[in-house]
Amino acid sequence: MTDTPQTPIARSAPAIGSDEIDLINYVNIGLMIFALLLAAYMPFEVFIIAYAVLGPLHYLTEISWLHDRRYFSVGRYDWCVLALPLIPLGMGFIVDIPWRSQIDLMLVAGSFTAAAGLAFCKDWRKKIALVVIGCGVGYLGRRYGIIATFFLALLPTVIHVYVFTGLFIVYGALKGRSTSGILSALVYLASPLLCVYVFTTPDSYHASQYALEASKPFHGLCRYLNRVFGVSLGYGDIQVAMRFLAFAYTYHYLNWFSKTRVINWHEMSQARLCCILVLYMMAVGAYAISYEVGFAALLALSAGHVYLEFPLNFRSMVGIFSELIHLGGLGSASPRKK
Repeated sequence: MTDTPQTPIARSAPAIGSDEIDLINYVNIGLMIFALLLAAYMPFEVFIIAYAVLGPLHYLTEISWLHDRRYFSVGRYDWCVLALPLIPLGMGFIVDIPWRSQIDLMLVAGSFTAAAGLAFCKDWRKKIALVVIGCGVGYLGRRYGIIATFFLALLPTVIHVYVFTGLFIVYGALKGRSTSGILSALVYLASPLLCVYVFTTPDSYHASQYALEASKPFHGLCRYLNRVFGVSLGYGDIQVAMRFLAFAYTYHYLNWFSKTRVINWHEMSQARLCCILVLYMMAVGAYAISYEVGFAALLALSAGHVYLEFPLNFRSMVGIFSELIHLGGLGSASPRKK
């Protein structure tokens, strides 16, 4: 999860001046360009390093931050609904679950649709109704493959790291009305086009066998993105899609760590900080032993931080809509008072 200085998640943070906001936005434009260059130069290696080194620290610190804000839901225990998809995911390592993929699909869809109610609605009956609706949509995934692709392949990957990050950036640009925020949003929105159609990987580059094996769980996603991007099939096509994934994941993590002053995710007890650091070292150690082992061990944590963020994603969507209405009503783009 990432955001820009003016998103709703910054509401509890101390006010920061426009000069500092501009600095943060320009720093993030620099981070976008940095991530683009790295992704173009060594896409497979950059992706697996970012995923294994930056990813676990991001999961742990964001879950800690979300927990202190009750996961941006209206109920104290609403997070239990968001965590439902983790049950079959965790049990799958112990026992063989019949209809596993169908259960996963129904629970992820139910958790996602329920998040709309968890973010705004206090009526538990409406929350349950949204869970049921989501599970029904997930059940239809048996007939309509695009539903399964959306919830199981795209939502926890591309939509989480790129689309939702983009929502936070666009919302910040709309709310702040600053030139730096708008420029940041434009650079970010242009980045996929630069990754796929402008930037090229050196002809001398050949992904290492280790990087190819480590990134194998994402090769299916790369092939799907091939069709979306309209590029030909084959190794080169996977490489093009991997450039985009390397950029999206690397910047997703860098953006989070660059926003410490904005959302104050670092504010926690020393005991929790020590616990996070120990868990982080264990996670990186697992990847060092075997990338396959690290990926499997961190899969639930990685998925969990995606699911627990759902209410915040819906709040951001509503925030963008509200800002667009406000802009239309004012007929001008003058900054609001802080």
